[in-house]
Amino acid sequence: MDETAIATGGQAFYNTNGLKEITSHVLNSDGSFYTLTYSPQDFHFDNKWHKLRVKLKVEGYQLSYRRGYFADGSLGGEQ
Repeated sequence: MDETAIATGGQAFYNTNGLKEITSHVLNSDGSFYTLTYSPQDFHFDNKWHKLRVKLKVEGYQLSYRRGYFADGSLGGEQ
């Protein structure tokens, strides 16, 4: 679960029945986001996983983002 959560920019919660506490945590952190987009200049469908890494020059922030993308030519569920 941790690997999937990290790859998709999420966080895994397990071994707890504290749904109220987890929900509160998610809702309290929901308003402090920036949205960044990335579009490679030489993009092509090669059926490979392409890693991404986002870094900040300052400390004290927790980043949540997808760690890459799979260039398979799919439309991400859209038809």
